[in-house]
Amino acid sequence: MKRVILSIRGLTVNYYTSYGVVNALDDINLDVYEGETLAIVGESGCGKSTLAKSIVRILPSNAVIEKGSILLDLGDGRFIDLTKLPEKEMVKIRGKIISMIFQEPSAALSPVHKIGKQVTDHIQGDKSRVLKMAEDLFRKLRMPAPKSVLHKYPHELSGGMKQRVVIAAALITRPKIVIADEPTTALDVTVQAQILNQLSKLKEEINTTIILITHNLAVAAEVADRIAVMYGGHLVEVSDAYSLFEKPLHPYTEGLIRSIPKPHVDEEIEPISGEPPNLTNPPSGCRFHPRCPYAMEICRRVKPVLEERAPGRFVACHLNEG
Repeated sequence: MKRVILSIRGLTVNYYTSYGVVNALDDINLDVYEGETLAIVGESGCGKSTLAKSIVRILPSNAVIEKGSILLDLGDGRFIDLTKLPEKEMVKIRGKIISMIFQEPSAALSPVHKIGKQVTDHIQGDKSRVLKMAEDLFRKLRMPAPKSVLHKYPHELSGGMKQRVVIAAALITRPKIVIADEPTTALDVTVQAQILNQLSKLKEEINTTIILITHNLAVAAEVADRIAVMYGGHLVEVSDAYSLFEKPLHPYTEGLIRSIPKPHVDEEIEPISGEPPNLTNPPSGCRFHPRCPYAMEICRRVKPVLEERAPGRFVACHLNEG
């Protein structure tokens, strides 16, 4: 059985805003296995990016980790709780043990520094050697003219090229975990497929673990070993990718899969009725019950617990409970 490299237990995160307290994450429990690609999926506002930012502790100033733990296995028998780590110690984790690929590469790159400096600045050693490392990564990511890109500024690159730069910057330290937050959203479909395929190959080469944040179930199906489905700040289903698409256990997952456009099939997309919950005043019980076609009285009163219904398959739902 694969080793658990990251274990999240009871994680609860609130945002304190002028509109009230937003309960962005509510009692999240999730294990990440060494060497896997775990996709975290769900609609906008479900808590995916908050979960990613909680792991590397880059939440905005109005966010508070209220309770819970994020345990990282350092590989030498020691576990550290990232929620309790002082900032000076977190600096040693970020970019070295856990790297992050951000959604918008233009915002992640400085406009006043050349690409070579930005990719290699956090790597110690001979300058020519680390620049060669960056060039090799660019080549593996199929960057056009990889050597010349090192001497360019971000504004001279296309969106796809900039995305390859931030991926290279995240991978150059050979981290244990890479968190990719919607890494291909702004790119056209062809470039998306190329980059995700190259990222998967590099994952195997450097022996890392990927946590992929995406709203696109089709992308998750293509690259993920396991999928965790989030809704309204809750984790509602966790499964291997094949089983999840073959037989979803949660009504929300079922609705997401039904809403995926099917190529060459002439039928209407079935959207999920209703709207995502307002997390300043979320519904009682199961947060999905106002939109759920199978809702029962217990769903309105009691929050379902994420439990294992089949080997490796977890669901938080009162339907078929017990």
